[in-house]
Amino acid sequence: MSGHLPRPSLWQQPSIKAALPDNLRRTTTLVDLFSGYDVTATASKLLQAKPKVIGLSLYLWNRVELLTLARALRRLQPDIVLLAGGPEASADSQRVLDDGQLDGVICGEGEEIFTRTLEKLNNGEPLETEPGLLTIDDPGTIPLQTVTCQQLEQLPSPWLTKELELAPGCGVLWEVARGCQFNCAFCYDAKGHQGVRPLPFSRLRQELELFAQNQVGQIWVLDSSFNAPTERGKQLLQLLLEIAPEIHYHIEAKIEYLDEETIDLLAQLSCSGPDRPAISTTASSQATAQAPGPRQNGPTAGAALLRRGDLRPRSDLRPAR
Repeated sequence: MSGHLPRPSLWQQPSIKAALPDNLRRTTTLVDLFSGYDVTATASKLLQAKPKVIGLSLYLWNRVELLTLARALRRLQPDIVLLAGGPEASADSQRVLDDGQLDGVICGEGEEIFTRTLEKLNNGEPLETEPGLLTIDDPGTIPLQTVTCQQLEQLPSPWLTKELELAPGCGVLWEVARGCQFNCAFCYDAKGHQGVRPLPFSRLRQELELFAQNQVGQIWVLDSSFNAPTERGKQLLQLLLEIAPEIHYHIEAKIEYLDEETIDLLAQLSCSGPDRPAISTTASSQATAQAPGPRQNGPTAGAALLRRGDLRPRSDLRPAR
């Protein structure tokens, strides 16, 4: 369950559902909520479906509302199993567990641990704290080990399995990789696993073909530094130009890794901005030991390359540590 954003913008929950075995996926429903709902009325409506488990996806913008909803659900149906995941749950697991009166909090990427948790509940087994899951019965296991899905190529696509619906002109948040090489203090992308894990290129091609067939209007590319290393970024841009150049893209690039070939490819795409293409850029104040290959330039030179390609940068200096 999520809040605020339309379902096509929330890739994590559908990805988790798509990873469930058939028997659990058929009985799992995705629910979207929008800010400002009546908590008691919404809790009552959710419970009309007689769910055994409700999972909440916690972000900065919906944490307070969804934990308030969790307490209302607990009050109306004390025996219901309440779980939470998402960035807020991973970063502040103990407090989320307590504030929401939850049974468990998932820390990290949820596809594997959520499946295992539902299978245990479906078999009548009790929940126990393990890597990636903090339970109410063992709240002292802090810090809790977060989990990642090491074999992303085995995860089914929520787009190709049609867990998410597409409509002409809709917007899509498109996951192309997980993680980040840079450990910026304010950002969550490198937490739990520092390093980039790209999704299989064959899957990205199929998804992009599906987006084009369904006349998707715009795509937010979910990759904090798609062009680091540079060659990976060029490969992705070439795919966009080959299959769906007519779609409007929102892309975030690492400015130090821009080169003239990348700029030429970007300039051929429809990016943010009605007058000229625009691209969000980030720059780190220092290189990290895990930096993916040599930098092409500094932030000033990178910005000059963007202007030369008639691209409008929206820059954000990000101190790395």
